[in-house]
Amino acid sequence: MRLFTNDLLNDLLRTAYFLGGTGLEGEDLLSEALLRLFRAWARGRGPEPEAIAPYVVGTMRNLRIDILRSARMKWQHVALDNDVPADASIEEHVVQVEESQRMRSLFNELSAPYQEVLMAMHVDGIKPAVLAEAWGTTSNAVSLRASRARRQLRDKLRCSLCDRYAKGEHACLASEESVNRAA
Repeated sequence: MRLFTNDLLNDLLRTAYFLGGTGLEGEDLLSEALLRLFRAWARGRGPEPEAIAPYVVGTMRNLRIDILRSARMKWQHVALDNDVPADASIEEHVVQVEESQRMRSLFNELSAPYQEVLMAMHVDGIKPAVLAEAWGTTSNAVSLRASRARRQLRDKLRCSLCDRYAKGEHACLASEESVNRAA
């Protein structure tokens, strides 16, 4: 008897994409849920063969809830361009969309390693120790990279807000910080 048919796996993958989004996050949800299923079977527990789908879907749902409830999940979703909150004025919505676009643009200017570490730690909620093991480095190196990435993003945002970044004056912060330290 074959437990995992193509139809079952396709249904589970569609559910994973629905819960976690298309791409790696959905696939990661499914792989983690299947891993937990196999671990449960190895311990002599787990569902009967006819209850595999509900078990895996429930596990994926619980994993997604855990991710969303994670204390490391600090980034909040900004309303999409066509979603105007009922209690917000049009002007507030436009400002919110412009700020969101500015942050996306500044984030995209970061180097790929900086983008990767910020997304992993602050969006996905992965701890530095786990990233260090996956990347073959130390957790201190991961934390340092994240710190530098945050600092660079913060500096870019400050320059952007003072309209100097748009003119290519990247050194605007160095002069402001030296003035602040001297005072």
